[in-house]
Amino acid sequence: MIKIQVFGVTPPCMRCQATERVVREVVQELGVEAEVVKEDVMSEEARRVGVMMSPAVVIEGKVVKAGGVPTKEEIRRAIEALGA
Repeated sequence: MIKIQVFGVTPPCMRCQATERVVREVVQELGVEAEVVKEDVMSEEARRVGVMMSPAVVIEGKVVKAGGVPTKEEIRRAIEALGA
C-alpha cells in the first residue's frame, strides 16, 4: 500500500481541498491501493519530511509537490514512478 500525505492548513483552504481531491481522483483512476492522509502543515510530521509550503503532497516520504495544487499528471507520474 502506498502512503500519500496531503499537507495543508487547518481548517483546509480551497487549494488544500483541491489538492486532496486531485490525489484521491488519481488514486481511484489508477486503481492503486493507497492510504491518503491529511496532515497539518504546521505539524512535526511536516517538519520531519521537509514540507515548508502548503498545499504539499508527499508520496512514500518524498515531497512531490509543494506550494500549489498539483495536476493529475504530476500525481500520476509520481505514483507510476513507484512501480504501482
